[in-house]
Amino acid sequence: MPDSDLSADSDITQAWYNLITMYTQRTLTRPRDRLNALAGIAEQYHQYWPYSKYFASLWEHQLPGSLLWSNHRHGDYHRRPDICHAPSWSWASRDGRAGMDWCSMNNGMYCTVIHCNITPAKKVNPISKVEDGGILVLEAIIQQATWSTDKDGFRDLFTVTGAPLDQYGSESGQSNIGLAYSDAIEKQQDANVYVAFVGQNVKEQCAHGLVLVPATDQIANTEAYNYPVFHRVGSFEAPLYWSSFPETWLQSK
Repeated sequence: MPDSDLSADSDITQAWYNLITMYTQRTLTRPRDRLNALAGIAEQYHQYWPYSKYFASLWEHQLPGSLLWSNHRHGDYHRRPDICHAPSWSWASRDGRAGMDWCSMNNGMYCTVIHCNITPAKKVNPISKVEDGGILVLEAIIQQATWSTDKDGFRDLFTVTGAPLDQYGSESGQSNIGLAYSDAIEKQQDANVYVAFVGQNVKEQCAHGLVLVPATDQIANTEAYNYPVFHRVGSFEAPLYWSSFPETWLQSK
């Protein structure tokens, strides 16, 4: 692709991300209609990306980077809807603002999308509301971790269970490797989580990824797919100069 085309596509992609951030700041009378309300604009963007599939607000060709939408810096927390609007890996699965800056900042990817599929509520209009849930299969580095609210209560402190104390460690002997941000207010906040590394901002020497908990419902379970199945509950950033653990994990791939 010529440099001019690459530049144009980059501008269009950034415009899409900016649109999502602005759109998710607005309040709808019926939050479950978020994807329907966006469908007309998504159709216009589909003219630029005619060969890219649309998965509940995420474009296929922008994966896995577009998974890095986040609630960081905004603190716009809402209770997770009782009725599923979209898969947990889509920002449309919860209410409130979705920051997209990590999506375009990451210039190194740690994971690969193996398979992605959603079921539109109306087959005649695949760029609209979806049926409950969706499948996203990633080949990724996943590690166990714990998270807890920091002393100021502004955001979550991301720590590794059983890690030795270092200069950034807590008094409990856990090593602080980064910061995690909840996607929504959950009915039950799990302290024990998993983290999946998605991308890296090389300039800032920072890794980004997803905070996950094992799926426990009857639809998404390990036995059905022969691999671990998770729900997304947050995102994280891990400065590689804070601790040696992230880099050690990444080198183990």
